[in-house]
Amino acid sequence: MFRNVAGFLTFVLVFASISMSQSNSDTQTFAVTSPINILQKPDLVKLRNAANLSTTGEINAADALGTLQDLFGTLPTPVAATDSETVVIIHVLGWKDAAHTTAKFDKWYVYDPHSHTYDFYVKTKQQLFEGTTIAGRTKYRFVYIHFNVDLNPDGSTSDESITQTCLDNLGTSWTDKCLLHPVSYNVAVSKQQTQFIQDLNTVLQMVLPGASTAKDLRAPPPPPIRSVGYWSYSDFNSQYSTSSIKVTASLESTSTPVKGKTAGAAGQNTASNQLATQTYANEKPSYIGLSFAVPVTSYKDVTYQSSSGTLAPSSITQQNVYVTFDAYFPAAQPGLAAFRWVPHPFAGLPIKGKVLQHTMAGVAFGLPWFEPFAGIVFDRQNSSLNGESQKTTFKGIFGFKVSVSAVAKAIKK
Repeated sequence: MFRNVAGFLTFVLVFASISMSQSNSDTQTFAVTSPINILQKPDLVKLRNAANLSTTGEINAADALGTLQDLFGTLPTPVAATDSETVVIIHVLGWKDAAHTTAKFDKWYVYDPHSHTYDFYVKTKQQLFEGTTIAGRTKYRFVYIHFNVDLNPDGSTSDESITQTCLDNLGTSWTDKCLLHPVSYNVAVSKQQTQFIQDLNTVLQMVLPGASTAKDLRAPPPPPIRSVGYWSYSDFNSQYSTSSIKVTASLESTSTPVKGKTAGAAGQNTASNQLATQTYANEKPSYIGLSFAVPVTSYKDVTYQSSSGTLAPSSITQQNVYVTFDAYFPAAQPGLAAFRWVPHPFAGLPIKGKVLQHTMAGVAFGLPWFEPFAGIVFDRQNSSLNGESQKTTFKGIFGFKVSVSAVAKAIKK
């Protein structure tokens, strides 16, 4: 039916794209317009690991929830730091100079209340906390914390970040028009294809240059009082459970006030200088995936040819690259699938030759850079003069697998 892997995968890609009705260029943009909350020295010492947090921006993954609770606990009116459905993106920045023109450090973290499901991967909790993978969420809270150069203000000089008017009127926690050097944050949430569909496109581009992508197949359509810093939070919801989330911090060219407690519409603040940026890949754990399998052992493929009226066996050494369809249970997190200890079954088709003549099945398990596998090649051989009669032999094979997404990223570098 299919004489090459490109034809087979094109069929699968078209079938998978039928249910998609919108273009993957859809983007939601939020300008973070939350008012700032002033951090004083007594507030800082309430935060766990305050010294490391304020001088290097470090947060320990084990203390992530506790640190958020400590931070929100500095508010006069209690506010829950997060809930079981909300992913918290955190940006910690320390200024390098009193004029707040550049950053000494900036660290990004993502706290997912369901991150315990990542225990299957060869990554520490800290690496995941500092990573860029989100498990298909749509509810978010963005928290930023900015620390002054002077963490021990004595009142002899003007505050480097907060206006005197705000320092003199701390009747409420939330203030506006307070920053001497305003910073704006914008969040862009762009709808994406699932990793499986992206990998299908990648395989097609490799084995059939010029092949259509899923995008082609789909229909188009946020003493004097002195501070040691300040912080804020904003909540936003996305309609896309598979998306790319890009957060950008910029120094503003004007002193536009930051108001409200939620992420608002884009364009409310004018940014003149990009300060920091971070992008997250957001997709639910998947039960399926695509990889390339490279055997390290070859095998003998025997075919029969007519010679002087008799059948003569012809032996050919075969060693081919396979595209494999992977099955994961429990579901694997896209982007981390190649780092998983739990063994998983797969079925493969050779890139060259007739697709269904040398199919393979096996089991692989994840290591940091590749997946060793053991499999069996189901080799269909001609055994008659007219080629209609066939028999199947079984050949053991070993090698390693690499996810299609990992190959695609390596090629782009």
